Amino acid sequence: MNLGRQVTELLRESEEQKEHQEALHHIKLLIIETLKTRNEPEALVALARGCFLKDEEVAQRCKGVIKVLPPNKVEPIWTFIFEREFYTDVKKFLELMGELCGTEMMHYVLRNLRSDPAKAEQYKQFAPWLRDSGTINKFLHTILTSHPKTAQKAITLLTHLDKNVPRYLANMLESLAPEMTIKALRLLARFNPESIMTAVPIRKLIKHPNSEVRAHTAYLLGCTLHNTMFIEYVLGDPVPNVRLSVLKSIEKSLPESSPKLIDILHTALEDFDEGVRAKAAQILHIFKDVKGLHTLISMLESSLPSERAYAAGFLGELKELSARDKLQQLAQDDPN
Repeated sequence: MNLGRQVTELLRESEEQKEHQEALHHIKLLIIETLKTRNEPEALVALARGCFLKDEEVAQRCKGVIKVLPPNKVEPIWTFIFEREFYTDVKKFLELMGELCGTEMMHYVLRNLRSDPAKAEQYKQFAPWLRDSGTINKFLHTILTSHPKTAQKAITLLTHLDKNVPRYLANMLESLAPEMTIKALRLLARFNPESIMTAVPIRKLIKHPNSEVRAHTAYLLGCTLHNTMFIEYVLGDPVPNVRLSVLKSIEKSLPESSPKLIDILHTALEDFDEGVRAKAAQILHIFKDVKGLHTLISMLESSLPSERAYAAGFLGELKELSARDKLQQLAQDDPN
C-alpha cells in the first residue's frame, strides 16, 4: 500500500476512533511525509480529508501545503471536497474555500455548484448564515485580488446562487484599500442595479480621501442618478479628474436635457482645467447648444497646446465641418 493510501486509511480510522491517540500520532507523522511527496493522487486526497480533521495541527499542516500547490495539484483536492464532503459539512467547506483557494479554483467549485441543482439549493439554504458570518467577505476579498476577468466570472457565479452578492460587495467598500475599492466599483458597475449603485456605502465614496475612488464613484453614480444636484456637487471637487469623470457620465448616459443641466454645463465652461472645459463644450454641442461648438472652436486658438489638443480631438470626434478649416490650419501650424 503506498503512502497516500496509508494516510487515507489512517485518517478514516481516526474519524472512527477519535480517542485513539496512538493512531492520531501515526497520522501526523505520515501526513508530514505525504506532504513532502505532493505527487500521489491518494496523498492529495489525504490532504483534502486532513483539512476536515478536528486535529488542529494536522489541519494546519494540510492548509499550509494546499496554499502553495500549483493549480493542477489543487484541483483533485477540491474535487474530493466538493464531491464527498459538501453534504456533510457545508459550513466547513465554505470556510475552507474562502480561506484557501485562489479564484480560479473558486470558479471551478462554483461552476460545479451551478451545474448541480441539489448542491446549489443547499448552498442557498446557508445564505442567511453567510450574511451573519464573515465567510462571504472572505470570498469577496479573494475575488478582488484576482484578475479582473476571473473576478467577474466568480462574482457572476456567486450572484447566480445568491442575488444579494452585489449588495454584500457594496457593504464592504468602506473597509477596502483604495485600489480594491476601485476594482469593486468596476465589478458593481457591470450589474448596475439602481438600488445597489445608489446605496449609502457607494454614495459615501464621493467624499473618499482618494481622488481616484471619487472619480470612479462620480462616473458610476452620474450614469445612474441623472441628478443635477449631484453633478453640480461633483463639479466642485478640487481634482480635475473627478470633475471630468462626472461629465463623462453625462456623455455616456445622455440624460434628458434640462435648463438646470445646461446652466451647470455653461458654468463648467469656465473651469480652470482645459479638459473639463472641452468636455463640457462637447456635451453642450451634443445637446445642440450653440455655445458648446463656439467654445471648442475658440479653444483652437488658445495659447495652451493642451487646450488646443483637447479641442481638436473633440472636434475631430464630432466631425464638425464648420471647424474643418481651423483644424487644417492648426495641423499646418502645429504638426505635433
